Amino acid sequence: PNQILLSRRMDQPGVTQVAVEYGLYHEMLHVKHPTRRSGCSLVSHSSEFRTAEKRFTEFERARRILDHLAR
Repeated sequence: PNQILLSRRMDQPGVTQVAVEYGLYHEMLHVKHPTRRSGCSLVSHSSEFRTAEKRFTEFERARRILDHLAR
């Protein structure tokens, strides 16, 4: 089934609405730009994916918040 699951780490203080919205947007882009094989590798984040991802209005702000969570 097609479903999006977000990490529990996104349900904590400091994770803003814009970060959650970006997370959903990022995951929806995987539907539009599915993982593909390139030689022996799998490409989940193609250049087309990254270009579309940066169209998110507050991309930089959301990435900073989520990058901080990954630490």
